[in-house]
Amino acid sequence: MVINKLVIGLDVGTTSIGWAIVSENDGNKTAIKGMGSRIIPLATDEKNEFEAGNAISKNQKRTLKRTQRKGYNRYQLRKEHLRTKLIELGTLPEKELFELNALALYGLRAKAIHEQISLQELGRILFHLNQKRGYRSSRKDESKDKKETEYVAEVKSRYAKIKEAGFTIGQYFFNGL
Repeated sequence: MVINKLVIGLDVGTTSIGWAIVSENDGNKTAIKGMGSRIIPLATDEKNEFEAGNAISKNQKRTLKRTQRKGYNRYQLRKEHLRTKLIELGTLPEKELFELNALALYGLRAKAIHEQISLQELGRILFHLNQKRGYRSSRKDESKDKKETEYVAEVKSRYAKIKEAGFTIGQYFFNGL
């Protein structure tokens, strides 16, 4: 038997990929040389996303949870590092300062601009700043682009108002509360 050509076929479905290698000769007789399939198990929501043309990853949820755990762990490490430094410097706030409500805490921050505050009060302000430290991911999610740009525009607008009024962020929120 003389083989004139090999034909390789590939079929891609939503949950599987199939393949076959077929040989053809002059007498139009064909022979299957190999075939197989690979089934990709997808949940219903994953299948719908895939059929809609959205890129999905089976590990996306796991990655998101791991990122959250890492962020929380970093926050805890920052908090413990700050606590250690404040103890070392003798400026760790008393329990009463940790029990301040949001209005009183922003009031303390606003007061610190014009008046001298105690070292323990400064330590409490540093704890508050550490708690409110922001984080912006470098990843882009196309579905959130519009919301993100609106949010960024709002933040920039608020920052311009704060700067124009000559306030710090603490003073701005204290006056707002």
